[in-house]
Amino acid sequence: MDKTDAIQTVIAIVRDILPDIDPERVTAESVLADLGANSVDRVDVLAMSMEGLNVRVPMMTFAKANTIEDIAVLLLQAR
Repeated sequence: MDKTDAIQTVIAIVRDILPDIDPERVTAESVLADLGANSVDRVDVLAMSMEGLNVRVPMMTFAKANTIEDIAVLLLQAR
């Protein structure tokens, strides 16, 4: 799996968790808070992304991850 695949996985999960958001707004540069995600939504995105990419990472690893791309990169680094 490459970076593009990881980003697409996270984007698909964000779209599932935030179904009321216009899918076109969810891009690699999107910030979850800007999309209306609360802290529970963020944890769900991270947990489901880890499951989807078959990795386990401490949640604190994502403390400084701002964008969907940041999240995907951290997940890839854990593989």
